[in-house]
Amino acid sequence: MIPAAIASIVAAIVVIFGRGRTYNEGLPPTGQILGTQKEELVETKTEETKLSSWEIFRDYILKDKNVWFVSFIDVFTYMIRFGVLTWLPLYLLQEKGFSKSDMRIAFAMFEWAAIPTTLFVGILTDTLFKGRRMPLAMLALTGVFASLFLYWGGQTLTAVTIGAAIIGCLIYVPMFLSSLQTIELVPSFAAGSATGLRGLLSYVLGSYSGTALIGYTADKLGWDYGFYLIMFAVVMCIFCCFMTHLGVLEIERKKSAKV
Repeated sequence: MIPAAIASIVAAIVVIFGRGRTYNEGLPPTGQILGTQKEELVETKTEETKLSSWEIFRDYILKDKNVWFVSFIDVFTYMIRFGVLTWLPLYLLQEKGFSKSDMRIAFAMFEWAAIPTTLFVGILTDTLFKGRRMPLAMLALTGVFASLFLYWGGQTLTAVTIGAAIIGCLIYVPMFLSSLQTIELVPSFAAGSATGLRGLLSYVLGSYSGTALIGYTADKLGWDYGFYLIMFAVVMCIFCCFMTHLGVLEIERKKSAKV
């Protein structure tokens, strides 16, 4: 109750005292003000900044296949993450026969392994992959797919914990990179709308699929079928990453052709 009340108060303050985009207030873009402006993948034209919120959402979000692909990356990563995280305690206690202390170790490793990943993944894509986000995301998802077999089939605490740790470490890679890719796929004035769509779909579809759908499937058909759903989510996530990458390459080609 208390966190919800605090969040509601902060939201009300933002609604009352917050302002629109800088250029709607007669100011230059934020990047220009702060001196951090850099070349955009999708350039913003001055006349486009005067569009209404609905026009932005209609023309730059709903009609953009790349925004939909990158949003469904988040849907499937949430399905994978919540599918493992939510049911890990029950799965290890019931199916694997682990003790509660053993289960806590595997659970902790799943969460804590993500910390170094989020620290270094952005640096890797900016240096090793030259700013392209999706190749690293696809590599990480391939690792998640392989680690599922270790987590699923492992019979010892060490094997299951290593599998859970690798999944926890790597699943945050596409989650983090999809958020970066989202704001790069659209003009700066449409980044908020694109991020909003991605967030809505990830929580409504992704978290539901990872909790209720996988739980229902495992309860009715067995844990193996729950893992089949998670594996399906990994494959679909790789597909969405690939299609997003193709979209980025297409944007880059069109941009180069104009020069």
